[in-house]
Amino acid sequence: GGHGPPRPDHVPSTNGDVMRGELDAFFSEEAPPCTSSDLREHWTRAMVAYVGGANGQEADWQAAMDSLDLCLMLDPSDGPALALRRFILNHRSPEGGAPAGWPGYRALDEK
Repeated sequence: GGHGPPRPDHVPSTNGDVMRGELDAFFSEEAPPCTSSDLREHWTRAMVAYVGGANGQEADWQAAMDSLDLCLMLDPSDGPALALRRFILNHRSPEGGAPAGWPGYRALDEK
């Protein structure tokens, strides 16, 4: 049996577990739950890379895009992944990363 890609031993943030719990709570309320554990894992990795820690300084939007692409390979109609991917494409820096001064969140002005 295949074992899949190697898993990191830890999330590279001092409060990764707390943040993950908050993200899970937020997104289980805001978006329908993911359809598979693989998709959910890719989505969680995308969110951790997108948010970038408590103040946004660890954001890696290219890694977030990679994880979102994996989500969409598993479920091309996944609404949250499509919406976040579109946001990143519209707001990323010319180098493809988070914009300068990214605070780790955005105002939720879209319904």
